[in-house]
Amino acid sequence: MRILALAPQKRLSLRNHPVISASAIAALLVHVLDLVSALDRAVEPIDPGRLPGLAPLLDLDHPLVRDLVSTGVRGAGALGRISDGSFIRSRALNNDLVPARDLVSARKLARDLARVLARVLARARARTGVRARVLARVLNRARALARVLISAVDSSQLTGGPNLDLAVSQDLARRLSHDLGQAVSRLIGLDVVGDIAPESLYGLLDDFTQADLTNVDLTGIGLEGVRWSKHATRWPAAMDVGRLREQSLETPSGSGIYVVKRGPTTTETDRLRV
Repeated sequence: MRILALAPQKRLSLRNHPVISASAIAALLVHVLDLVSALDRAVEPIDPGRLPGLAPLLDLDHPLVRDLVSTGVRGAGALGRISDGSFIRSRALNNDLVPARDLVSARKLARDLARVLARVLARARARTGVRARVLARVLNRARALARVLISAVDSSQLTGGPNLDLAVSQDLARRLSHDLGQAVSRLIGLDVVGDIAPESLYGLLDDFTQADLTNVDLTGIGLEGVRWSKHATRWPAAMDVGRLREQSLETPSGSGIYVVKRGPTTTETDRLRV
């Protein structure tokens, strides 16, 4: 079963489910920690675009990146530096052990992602669809990971020496990403979710460009980030499409495809709100 084949009402509900958000953040955190590791070992400039999994960070318009920035992730400054490929080698050719600015930025981004992840998972306990035991396990791991990264980054000991803290962080992040991927599969009811990158799923759930929402009750449903088509999306009779268009950004210009911005017609996104 394809993601877009899910009933629109279910997709509207799932797109703001904190477990979906947590899965995307956990997968991204794995890749950011891989970037930290690569920067730590680098003796030549690093092109983040060549590192698997960092594609979302290369697009500042990606829903995940947009939502992370909107939450005020303190390491978000690194997002722009990754997107323009400006990360350089993290250490001098003489193996100076003082981390350069790029390594510090990547470490802080990893720390901030871990903080957001733990908070999103804490909020997920109030939502149905995922077993309490599973949520308790991933939340405990997320909090442990956040503690490790906060302590390591704040004390500048994430890298250097035997890199024990980095190894622990990477292991915890991979376990979290795996467990959350399984939780998402059960939540959505699709066995194939494991084959879809979580950050891609995060965007797929926003796609309503071919959706028939005629009989969908949109009361209280946040639409920020929803992609819709002026030609193919069908809205309930009560929807003021003209007003919605004013609160949306046509992307790209002239395409007839719009992305809803925050406004009176939408409720504040609760994806990453903490």
